[in-house]
Amino acid sequence: DTGSGGATDTGGGSTPPAPKTVSVSVGNYFFAPKTVTVNVGDTVQWSFGASGHTVTSGGSCTPNGQFDSGLRAPGTTYSQTFTSPGTYNYHCIPHCASDDMTGTVVVMP
Repeated sequence: DTGSGGATDTGGGSTPPAPKTVSVSVGNYFFAPKTVTVNVGDTVQWSFGASGHTVTSGGSCTPNGQFDSGLRAPGTTYSQTFTSPGTYNYHCIPHCASDDMTGTVVVMP
């Protein structure tokens, strides 16, 4: 016997879940859902059902440069993959004064 048999310890940790895509609808003056929670590596995809809207990172009508869809036409999408944990606020630039056109992505480690 060479001692090469038996179980192998792989660290005992569980395999992280496969990355997923979470959908958010962009309509006439709303994001639905307003808040989504994802894991690091997941993607959020915004689907535009109305024209004249953006998905722009930052709060209080102030873009912070992390992501920006630009103005989108109905039937288009915009996706963002989140690689760091944290809370990411976003808004629609033309309608950021409306509370219904703000949203949050919570990224868990």
